[in-house]
Amino acid sequence: MNKDQAKGKWRQLRGMAKKAWGELTDDDFEKAGGSVDKLFGVIQEKFGDTREAIEEKLDKLQAKLSKTKAAAEQRRYKRADSAPTVKPPRSGKCCG
Repeated sequence: MNKDQAKGKWRQLRGMAKKAWGELTDDDFEKAGGSVDKLFGVIQEKFGDTREAIEEKLDKLQAKLSKTKAAAEQRRYKRADSAPTVKPPRSGKCCG
């Protein structure tokens, strides 16, 4: 995993954690300093959740987000398939 991928994963985890624990602040994430273990510690300290409960909550949220994303992609493809077909102009003689 390269640096950009790691940053992307951190942002994704950060977003999921904010959804699950709405009271998390930017300071909480700065305390974690990009470390998942430290973030879990911050959540444990602030909310009293166990590591297992945190992982379970994040897993459920990830699954829900994946289903939502997949459903959105399916709708997008269905719209593309049902788009009206435009007939190409006739070649050859014009207007007659």
